[in-house]
Amino acid sequence: MEKLFYSIKEQIAFYITGYVDTTNVNAMIKVLQDEKKTFIEACNTKGVEEDTVQSYEIRESSRYKSMRVFYALNVPESPKEAFQLGESWTMDAWIKS
Repeated sequence: MEKLFYSIKEQIAFYITGYVDTTNVNAMIKVLQDEKKTFIEACNTKGVEEDTVQSYEIRESSRYKSMRVFYALNVPESPKEAFQLGESWTMDAWIKS
């Protein structure tokens, strides 16, 4: 899965989505629910449960500005298809770079 990452240092799995249209509330809710489901499925059984997923709009980034990130903390191992960040990288540092 493209844009699925895992921070080894922090044990955080995260998924960066594309741009999300925020003009219609019902459409926005549906997109958030669908993207959360996509993220959970991509993580398989790696400790990511529906109630542990968090999200925010990326405000500062040279690559991902105004996109949305979904993430889960305390994920003990990397999802199979995730790009693993090196020990010197954190989720925030990766997103902002």
